[in-house]
Amino acid sequence: MTLPTAAVHISTFSRERRHYNNLGVAYADLHQFKQAVKAYQQAVALNPSYSEAHRNLALAYIALNDRTQALGEYALLKKLDEVQAETLYREIYKRQIIDMSYK
Repeated sequence: MTLPTAAVHISTFSRERRHYNNLGVAYADLHQFKQAVKAYQQAVALNPSYSEAHRNLALAYIALNDRTQALGEYALLKKLDEVQAETLYREIYKRQIIDMSYK
C-alpha cells in the first residue's frame, strides 16, 4: 500500500487498526521509521493484542537502533503469538549478522 492510499484509508476509517499498521509499513518502506513507529503505536493502542503491529513496531525500533524498545515489543509479542515472535527473532538475528559483516 502506498503512503497516499494508506493516508486516505486512515482518514476514512480512523478506528481500523490494520490501516494504521499499513500506514506504518508505507512509512517504513520509505525509511521514515519515526513516522512508522507512530503509526504502529496507534495500531497497538486500538488493539493491544495485534501481534503483527507489535512485530512491525519492533522492526521499526531496530531500524532506529532502539534495542530497548525493540526487546520490549519482542517480550510482548512472545506472550501474544509465538510464531510472530520467532519470525521477529530470526529477523533480528539476520540483521545483526548483516551489520557485523559490514564492520
